[in-house]
Amino acid sequence: MRKSCFVGLGLGLTLLVSACMPVFLYQKDYSFYDEDFVLSANSALRTDGFYVLAGTADNQGNIVDTPEVYEVYKFYQSGQVNLILTDTLQDNGAYLAAMKDQAEAVRTLFQGYYKIQGDKIVIEQVNTVTTNFIYSYALVDHDTLTVVKKTIEGGGAFRADYFSGKSTMVYRFSPDEKAESELSPSW
Repeated sequence: MRKSCFVGLGLGLTLLVSACMPVFLYQKDYSFYDEDFVLSANSALRTDGFYVLAGTADNQGNIVDTPEVYEVYKFYQSGQVNLILTDTLQDNGAYLAAMKDQAEAVRTLFQGYYKIQGDKIVIEQVNTVTTNFIYSYALVDHDTLTVVKKTIEGGGAFRADYFSGKSTMVYRFSPDEKAESELSPSW
């Protein structure tokens, strides 16, 4: 009786600890992973800096709501993307340092991949709690990334209805020559 109690307790603790550990996925787990991907030289998407959330825009494109938490995207020529969160707007050096720290520690909760067709981009990331893939459907235009929809639906398909929405999140590009030369994805 006592031995089975310890076995049950040990099993319960093991399940609890494993449930609380972060989930890390491998490249093969992402449907967007393509080892041969290279961003086209004439693409509107830029990889030499950061896309920083400016806020939510109305139908005319005016920022109507500034964020409480700023999201900062870094895209790579290889089809990978990383995202960091920050409470305040900072300079590019702070974004660069935060992304370097994540890469060196070989950990990031916000890594992912993207596909692009013309001015449309789909970003595939994972919710580490539920292990559901989240797809951000966005438009790229003149140093602006406009996310029009985030959903777990659609599997990242380039369908017109995923690129239209009432509320949009607008990211402004902030160039940084070190972003391309000093950052490389570790996943």
